[in-house]
Amino acid sequence: MLKISDQIDIPEIDEGEFHSLRTLKTPGMGRLLAKVLLAISGLILAALFLPWQQNIRGTGTLTALNPENRPQTIETTIPGRIIDWKVMEGQFVKKSDTILSLTEVKDKYFDPLLLERLSAQIEAKKGGIEAKTSKRNALRSQVAALQQGKEVKLKQAANKLRQAELKLLSDSAAYEAEKIRYANAENTYARNKNLFEAGNISLTKFQSLESKFQESYAKVISAENKWLQSKTELINTRVNLTAVEAEYQDKISKAQSDLSATIADLYDTEGSLAKMENEYANMKIRNNQYQIIAPQTGYLVRALKAGIGETIKEGEAVATIMPDALDKAAEMY
Repeated sequence: MLKISDQIDIPEIDEGEFHSLRTLKTPGMGRLLAKVLLAISGLILAALFLPWQQNIRGTGTLTALNPENRPQTIETTIPGRIIDWKVMEGQFVKKSDTILSLTEVKDKYFDPLLLERLSAQIEAKKGGIEAKTSKRNALRSQVAALQQGKEVKLKQAANKLRQAELKLLSDSAAYEAEKIRYANAENTYARNKNLFEAGNISLTKFQSLESKFQESYAKVISAENKWLQSKTELINTRVNLTAVEAEYQDKISKAQSDLSATIADLYDTEGSLAKMENEYANMKIRNNQYQIIAPQTGYLVRALKAGIGETIKEGEAVATIMPDALDKAAEMY
């Protein structure tokens, strides 16, 4: 009966007394399973918004990102014999610290004063170059002076040649004039001789004409002699001109030959000096290679050569260093 009035009391019903009601209740295990599933779903949902990292197993090596921070071997640039180890394996070394010291094994570099001797040889070569440079300049001045002297002498000889030519022309003209006078005197003498023989002129006048004829002949001979002398002087002047040119050309050629030899010797000396300076620089650098230093800060993890007195070759590794780097990384495979 429905409870529709406050005046009617309806008793409470106990669900446990009725089997139908008991079967309609949700089982306890179902509730528990629902709670568990709800909790798992909540956890999965929450996990989707949380940061997470996946881990896997693998093999690899520990290394550095920067190649210069990876383990490296220290090599020697020159052959030598180990005389002293400055550090031990596992010791921390700074950049430029000495790791070991070497001594020379080649007899070419045994001399402890080799650098000083090379320096003295270089200074001597420089002095030789200065002397040869002065000689070269002097020879150049000598060649220039000879060329100027040649020009002056050739001008003088050319002037003398011209004078000889003019003198020859003058003497030739005088000779021709005297020949004409002689011919006239000869004709006069011949006519007056006939007159004298015919008794038309006196002996005194004939002798005077004969004397003038002889004087004219003497003048012809003298003029011819001067003319021949002028021809000889002209030939000699021409020969002298050729001789002057040949003489100065010979001197100039000899001076130029000496100049060329001096220049060649100077170049050779400069080449020797450059070679010696190169050897000196190489030797100076080699002296710094007797101390093997650490290329960077790190740990000397392994000495590849045993000990004192061991000989090592050029480019041979002597130790391994592990740089003190912070950019470590793992190489995974």
